[in-house]
Amino acid sequence: MIFLVNFVHHVYQYPARRWCLRCAAKCQSYMVPLLKQILVENDIEVALEEGGNPYRGGMRKARESQRFKKTFLQIAREGIRSRTITPGFVDITKKQVSELVETGIIHDVTELKNRPQLRDKYIAQNAGERFSKNKGENGLLLVADKHFDGVKDIFEKREIPIQSDTIDRYDWYRPIDDNLMHSNGEHTFAV
Repeated sequence: MIFLVNFVHHVYQYPARRWCLRCAAKCQSYMVPLLKQILVENDIEVALEEGGNPYRGGMRKARESQRFKKTFLQIAREGIRSRTITPGFVDITKKQVSELVETGIIHDVTELKNRPQLRDKYIAQNAGERFSKNKGENGLLLVADKHFDGVKDIFEKREIPIQSDTIDRYDWYRPIDDNLMHSNGEHTFAV
């Protein structure tokens, strides 16, 4: 079984410094326990997450620009000592982007930024390949809102058993806006 979770926005994937530090800490305080619960209760053996557009630097660039060391899933996984959970990032690769250019689906790599749904097929495909190496074991895939429906549809069309969830159904979830986690207007931003 694959557990597909929509983390809605990247502030719920990693501690993003471009938002208020208290808000980022609050996101982490909700996401890490939720992810631990999913990992433990569902006996997850392979835990994957969206890795980002390789031509925009992917997760490596996010780590540098947002100055974080680990995603919330990596933190949650490390907190489980009872078994090994195989981690990873999945997304479209540079080779796959080149194929899109060669076949005329996009004219150049910059189009990928404005058409993120093109990555859905490759996120699902690359995750499916990773999960197939661990047949009979449960897997987790975290994706942002803009990829959730596309990846889910691809898994369903391939008749891959999935259970999906989205964090915006939890009472602690707050949409991304100027008042992410608190309404008093007092934000502390990293310099």
